Amino acid sequence: MKILLINPKFPNSFWSFQGLDGLVQNYAHAPLGLATVAALTPRDIQVQIVDENIETISLETDADVVGFTAFNVQIRRAVELSQEFRKRGKKVVLGGPYVSLIPEHFEPLFDAIFVGEAEHIWPQFCRDLQAGSIKTRYDEPDKIDMSKSPIPRYELLKNERYNAYYLQTSRGCPFTCEFCDIIITNGRVPRTKDLDQVLAEVESVRQLGGTSITFSDA
Repeated sequence: MKILLINPKFPNSFWSFQGLDGLVQNYAHAPLGLATVAALTPRDIQVQIVDENIETISLETDADVVGFTAFNVQIRRAVELSQEFRKRGKKVVLGGPYVSLIPEHFEPLFDAIFVGEAEHIWPQFCRDLQAGSIKTRYDEPDKIDMSKSPIPRYELLKNERYNAYYLQTSRGCPFTCEFCDIIITNGRVPRTKDLDQVLAEVESVRQLGGTSITFSDA
């Protein structure tokens, strides 16, 4: 069994870092969410990550399931790609921050959606997939213990194509900025990884030759 995980292309915007083109050799950041989901996947399921921000996506795949993540600026491309894969008989699923904000909008468009943090509900989906009976929606009502989040599988990425890696040491924000949806997706109470856990993730990046890390805490 095989799962293909896709990071859809960002439009030319703040999110894409395309303004760095010409200043640095590579401007894309490694997709932390997909690398974490890959680490949550049982090792008897093959996982492939394709990041459209650094490579071309082929619509011909031997994967049984194609999974997407999406911020709001990526969602149009995620839906476009998912429809093409569906035409080819693939099951398509969607997680990430945007679907957690308005899940009802995406339920008709995907075979399964993931609402909330992935650490518990993605392994449950994998078990259901192996049993041949996936649900249409997986909800995580709670905020997970960050110590249970695994080291992301950065080794599945084309690491030489990235400017920097994202690492996350905490989730949750105590502030109430009116423009920000972090308190909806990650909660108001900060949760943190312990020092050994963070250092292990830093070391995993170092072993892959990474020299730049951006901390993605919110």
